[in-house]
Amino acid sequence: MRSIHIDPAPRAYLATLALMRRSAGGRSLAPEHLTIAEVEAWLLDDAVQIPNLITLFEAFVWRMVRLTFRLTGQACTWARSILSCTALPGTGTSRTAFAMR
Repeated sequence: MRSIHIDPAPRAYLATLALMRRSAGGRSLAPEHLTIAEVEAWLLDDAVQIPNLITLFEAFVWRMVRLTFRLTGQACTWARSILSCTALPGTGTSRTAFAMR
């Protein structure tokens, strides 16, 4: 397999790690306005057609970001230590309601 160098900026990785691929589809991967039902429908239909896992993940994350801006009064967290998601009451209309840990 041919080794190519991918600039790790803006992050720093351990010297023992090598980046394999980077996706940069950005905001264009998700509609600006959508509902939970539309995200569900996308996951069950169009998402399964995406052949590249990193692009699928980025598209899903952008949908969560777009959706979260309209979710006020709650926050969602994912705790790696217990491998579960939790919905919590939020404070006000924070745009940072969705946190992944």
